Amino acid sequence: MNHLSSKSLPCFALLILSAAAIASDDQGNVSTSSTTPAEIAHLIQQLEHPDFSQREAATRQLQQTGEIAITALLEASQSQSPEVATRSLQVLEDLFLSDDPATFIAVDDALNELMDSTQGMVVVAASQILARHMLLREKRAVQIIRDLGGTVQYGTIEDSYASQQRFMMGPTSRSRPFEVYPRIIILGKKWTGGLEALKYLRWLAHRDDLTLYVVRGNGVPLADAQALGATLPNLNVLERGPYLGLVGRSGDQPICDVDDVAPDGPAMQAGLRPGDTILKLEDKKVGPFQDLIDQLKEYEIGQTVTITVRRNGETKALEVVLGEWKMSDYSDNAQRAIEQTEQIKSNPRALDTPPNSIPSDPFDDRLIEK
Repeated sequence: MNHLSSKSLPCFALLILSAAAIASDDQGNVSTSSTTPAEIAHLIQQLEHPDFSQREAATRQLQQTGEIAITALLEASQSQSPEVATRSLQVLEDLFLSDDPATFIAVDDALNELMDSTQGMVVVAASQILARHMLLREKRAVQIIRDLGGTVQYGTIEDSYASQQRFMMGPTSRSRPFEVYPRIIILGKKWTGGLEALKYLRWLAHRDDLTLYVVRGNGVPLADAQALGATLPNLNVLERGPYLGLVGRSGDQPICDVDDVAPDGPAMQAGLRPGDTILKLEDKKVGPFQDLIDQLKEYEIGQTVTITVRRNGETKALEVVLGEWKMSDYSDNAQRAIEQTEQIKSNPRALDTPPNSIPSDPFDDRLIEK
């Protein structure tokens, strides 16, 4: 068979890369533990063998090699041979779908490296692979961030509007009703990923309404986190002190009114209530809610402070033990969205929703319209 010319790469690449992965068979499989760099190099050469069956066999064997073959496949994907380049990308995509974290992280890094390549069609092919699996990447990123000690909360577009009213982040999200997506990430003192692991923020598909809270003392310099945030559209990076567990009513008024108190948080345990006006933190006067946030940055987790409030015309001094930041995995709106999705799946007529518009889960990219 004659080799394809480089001019035919785009169509050929799209055909191969959009096809299902070739099923592996027992004949000719190579064990990951026993494959050597020389054997990998030979298999890559076989990707342009004149015999189609040999090319198929080499592809299958490379799909069995795992992480050890990624560097060689990265180089081969930039080959002048369209067949080698396309099949190498196909194998990289297959390895990307591996359940092994070391493998899929290495492939993700390799594909991002390809996107910095000067070869136009390779850039397109790499970006298409990542785009096809954007929700898988997001789920993986959330799990990795949580495993490293970070907190991730899922929310909905309704949280965006609520946040706007509370002067946190505006409703820039293009998300629609019932979609559940990561909205808040907190890196507290339990964070073990350092600055390096912030690269997983790039894996998040929904970044049009994402806030990263960097808690002082977690080992991540705020300036470095903000520098990363500047490269990721719509990522809002904010610094926080210890956890108090309350929400201010408004950022415009010159006083700090308490709008809500988190259940079982330090503020609730100390006796703060919605409707209180915070007058002082220790001996410092508190103005707007943002003033309270800024003053809290001067304190440490576990420290006891005195908060003076006005309640029903009386002044009260409350002792508060500042806590570690914590947050549920799902906002109240997200939890309701999940429950509503399950109800509609079991009874589509409940909200007069066409059955074919129901996602398999609320994280799906096929969304339910109200």
